Amino acid sequence: MASYKLVFILAIAGAVTLVLNVSPSSGFGLFKSKKVSGDFILGSRLSGDRLILQKTIYRTGKSFKSISLRASFNASKNVRITQVAAYDQKRNGKAASVKLVKGGPGKQNCTLKFKSRRGYGIHFIVRVYGR
Repeated sequence: MASYKLVFILAIAGAVTLVLNVSPSSGFGLFKSKKVSGDFILGSRLSGDRLILQKTIYRTGKSFKSISLRASFNASKNVRITQVAAYDQKRNGKAASVKLVKGGPGKQNCTLKFKSRRGYGIHFIVRVYGR
């Protein structure tokens, strides 16, 4: 009978030790809300590319409604876009989505469509690089 008690106590102590030493990446992190970034990067930069345009896109949220807007960016005459980067400033897991509608790398213009989640706003910094 004493050996059963000893095995039971050791099993409980082992289980408690395992639970206390579990890292968040091994399973318990699944229960936490994940911080989703809505960053959008299209194209690549090379040496010689320069920032040709930077703009902040900001709209406040409306209750129970999603917000959708389009923003166009034009480069000057002899400049071709090499990278379009839209960086999400709301890193709270409620990121808006970004899609390329027209133009982009290799062109002189691009149009991006931003769409927020219902009840949330849009806050992005858009940087356009070219050469």
